[in-house]
Amino acid sequence: RHMTEHHPDVAKELVLALDIRSSRMADDVAVLFMFQGELSLDLFDEDEMGLLLDKLVDLPRVEEHWVQLLLTAFSTRIPHRLLRFFIRRLEMVGSREGDHHFRAVPHGPWLQSRLAFRETRYFRELIQEFLNWWRSASADDVWLLHYNARMAFEAMFAPYDDEMVSIFEEWLETSRKED
Repeated sequence: RHMTEHHPDVAKELVLALDIRSSRMADDVAVLFMFQGELSLDLFDEDEMGLLLDKLVDLPRVEEHWVQLLLTAFSTRIPHRLLRFFIRRLEMVGSREGDHHFRAVPHGPWLQSRLAFRETRYFRELIQEFLNWWRSASADDVWLLHYNARMAFEAMFAPYDDEMVSIFEEWLETSRKED
């Protein structure tokens, strides 16, 4: 932490070089950004933030407190990248079926920090991107995929208010029976 204050560029390079292998380690890294802004996200460009996300994609869970706060920050800074991150994690669900520790998206009682996609100008685009992915997604265990996709949708886009109802009404006009 001393380095983040006195040599933020060096701290940035060290963080980007890390091989994050556990949820605990991810939380320790996220705290640098989210607790008193010891390491500012403003030092990182979109691609570098994307590299940080890539380091988290294979972790069994991304629901630790500081990680969730970091993901919430990413949801306004790199919303399309974060959506693709969660889609990649959802696509992994089938291959990790026996792994009861894997949770693609924090949801339900594990959700501590709501993602802020709604606060971006891309909110409708992001929903459409997610729905298009969901339409074309396939898995050996369709029930498991749909269960996780429903949980992810709620975690990313809720609450279901007038704006969401309006989006659903528009979607109904182009939806298919399978949707």
